[in-house]
Amino acid sequence: MKNEFQFKASKADLYKAIRDKSAVEISDKHLRQFDTEFFTFTETDQSMSVLDIGCGTGLFLRYLLHRGFTSVTGIDYDENLKGTLSDLEQAGCGIEFSEAEAYIDANLGVRYFDRIVLFDILEHIELDDCVRFLRKLHGVLNAGGKILIRVPNITSPWGIRMQFDSFDHVTIFSPGRLHELAAYSDLKIGSIAGQVTGKRRKVLFQQCLHWILSRVLAYHPEFWEASLICTFEKK
Repeated sequence: MKNEFQFKASKADLYKAIRDKSAVEISDKHLRQFDTEFFTFTETDQSMSVLDIGCGTGLFLRYLLHRGFTSVTGIDYDENLKGTLSDLEQAGCGIEFSEAEAYIDANLGVRYFDRIVLFDILEHIELDDCVRFLRKLHGVLNAGGKILIRVPNITSPWGIRMQFDSFDHVTIFSPGRLHELAAYSDLKIGSIAGQVTGKRRKVLFQQCLHWILSRVLAYHPEFWEASLICTFEKK
């Protein structure tokens, strides 16, 4: 993929988070979030193999190890993260420093995964490259496997800021566009939902607000949440 994940501004924030340990240490909040967005949403169990594309500081990988997964691989092009991810390698997690497309090309028909995770990745990639890359994932996805995707939700007023607050975001997504992307990529959508985040009281307040807005507005989003999560599966 062109200039894959090479975003200086976002990387500066990432390295600051590493120093502050906010992007490395697993908290109860992270456990609850990934339990909902991954474990339950994708109907996964610990016997399955998982590939995390664009793993960054390895927060999701640490979650998988914490939950008892044993076949876990993370890919990131940025070799500056070697020190940050070294503990994961020592714990038995496979870490690859490579562009994702090159890794997939090298493993087509060789390695297979039950779950492939793309958190906050596709919005950084041109549409044609998204389609080509997703089609390649067919070759490393096991029968019955799922691709989990998280992207900003452009149909939500809260997702608009997330999408357009950075020049790094080049492709726009909505529920309808995710269905089209799946079709273009010879895949189908299994499940789609809004990403629910925040403390319980704030979540309840937002849900009440969204309920009211949905009843007073003539046109409103299918999902009010700022980000969408969905699973792609082979047809």
